[in-house]
Amino acid sequence: MTPLTHRMTALTQRMRPLTHRMTPLPHRMRALTHRMTPSQDEALTHRMTPLTHRITPSTHRMDEALNSQDDALNSQDDAHYSKDDGLNSQDDGLNSQDEALNSRDDAFTSQDEGFHSQDDAFNSQYDALHSQDYAFNSQDDGLNSQDDALHSQDGALHSQDYGLNSRDDAFTSQDEGFHSQDDAFNSQYDALHSQDYAFNSQDDGLNSQDDALHSQDGALHSQDYGLNSQDDTLHSQDDALHSRDDVLNSQDEALNLQDEALNLKDEALSSQDDALNSQDEALNSQDEALNS
Repeated sequence: MTPLTHRMTALTQRMRPLTHRMTPLPHRMRALTHRMTPSQDEALTHRMTPLTHRITPSTHRMDEALNSQDDALNSQDDAHYSKDDGLNSQDDGLNSQDEALNSRDDAFTSQDEGFHSQDDAFNSQYDALHSQDYAFNSQDDGLNSQDDALHSQDGALHSQDYGLNSRDDAFTSQDEGFHSQDDAFNSQYDALHSQDYAFNSQDDGLNSQDDALHSQDGALHSQDYGLNSQDDTLHSQDDALHSRDDVLNSQDEALNLQDEALNLKDEALSSQDDALNSQDEALNSQDEALNS
C-alpha cells in the first residue's frame, strides 16, 4: 500500500491550489446573488439545475465503479497472497520431510559401514585360521612322510620291529590328534563362512533399502522443483495484477484531473457570466437613464 499512499499524497498536494482557488467562489456567488434581481436569480438557477443534475450522478457512478473495481482487485490480490502462503507452508513441510529422510539415510549408511567393518574383521580371522590350517596340513604331510619312511624301514629292521611299531603307534595317535584338530578348524571355518554369507545377505538388504530411499529422495526433489515453479508462476501473475492496479489508479488520477479541469472551466464560465450580468446591469441602467 506504500506506493498508493505516495500517489494519494501527491494528488492531495496537487489539489490544494485548486481548493485555494475555489474557496472565494461562494463569496463571489453570494455577492452576485445580492446584485441580481429575483427574476435573474430564478433564471440562473433554472439554467444551472439541469447541468448540476447531469454532472452529479455521472460523477457518483464513476467514483462507485472505480471503487468497486479497486475492491475487486484488492480481494483478488488477498486471495493470491493466501494461496502463496499455503504453497510456502507445503514447501516447508516437504523440505522437513526431505531432511528427515536424509538423516535416516545417513544412519543406514553408518550401519552399513559398521557391517562392512565387521565383515572385514571376520575375513581377517578367516585368513588367519586358513593360514594355521595350512601350517597344520604341512606338518601333517611331514609326519605322513616320516611315517612312510618308518614303514619302509619296517621290513628291513625286524629286530627293531617292536620298538618301531610302538613309535609308529605314537606317531599315528599324534597324527589322529592332528586330524581331529584339522577337522575342528574346518568346522570353525564353515561356521565363519556361513556367518559371512549371512552378513553379506543382510548387507545386500540394507543396500536395497538405501537405493529405495535415494529414489524416494529424488521424487521429493522433483516435487519440490514443481512447487517452486508453480510459486514463481503465481508471483508473476501477482506482479501482473499489481501492474494492472497501477494502470487503473493512474486512470483514476487522470479522471480526477479531468474533473478538476471541468471545474476550472465551470469557474471561468461563471466569471464570464458574472461579467455579462454586470454588463447587462450597466446597459439596463443606461436604458433607464435614457428612458428618464
